[in-house]
Amino acid sequence: FDTTGANTDGPGDASCEFDGQTYQDIWYTYTASCTGELTVSTCNMADYDTDLVVYDGTDCNNLVLLGCVDDTAGCDGFTSELVVPVVSGNAYLIRVGGFSDGDAGTGTLCISCDVPPDPPANDDCADAESLNANDSVTFDNSEATQDDFNACGDNGAGIVANVWYSVVGTGNTMTASTCNAGTLVDDTRISVFCGECASLSCVDGNDDNCPAGGPGFASGVSWCSAPGV
Repeated sequence: FDTTGANTDGPGDASCEFDGQTYQDIWYTYTASCTGELTVSTCNMADYDTDLVVYDGTDCNNLVLLGCVDDTAGCDGFTSELVVPVVSGNAYLIRVGGFSDGDAGTGTLCISCDVPPDPPANDDCADAESLNANDSVTFDNSEATQDDFNACGDNGAGIVANVWYSVVGTGNTMTASTCNAGTLVDDTRISVFCGECASLSCVDGNDDNCPAGGPGFASGVSWCSAPGV
């Protein structure tokens, strides 16, 4: 593409970077080939400071912003990459322009539509996997999502890419730990809650806490459990 000499005809949006406007813009329509994530990119493929915007639908008189980006980490020369959710068969507008008035030039626009892998079966609190006392379980949170819940214990802002388990109290001290996971664990956090998913009450939480230092930044939490709870 070449935006040299293009006019600025699209609206600005306060949620977009700098002054909200994308300058000297050109437009494309795209019909999604998948239900998943659309990636629109000029990353390392343009000779000027690019802006990218994607709108839901193709009505130029009723633009519905899906996402916008100016500079993307890992992209040289202030080039850009934007990822937005799309639905197969639906049409979208892609707007390519510059960061400020006068930012124009040539480049290549690459688009791809990808279906993200399914999250783990216990990705959500409501789908917590049931465990018994003294169980040991292998987990994989590489495709897990983040739930919107309050921090618990010393977990700071909470836990990202989290999976859920449930266990019934024995009346004794119980422990949840990744401290014996060896080199499989990088940096874990554990939160222990009581109650229903809609009204969780924090029991305790931990970020880095293993005897004798533990492997890496593994975690362990112990609590006095109530029988049958």
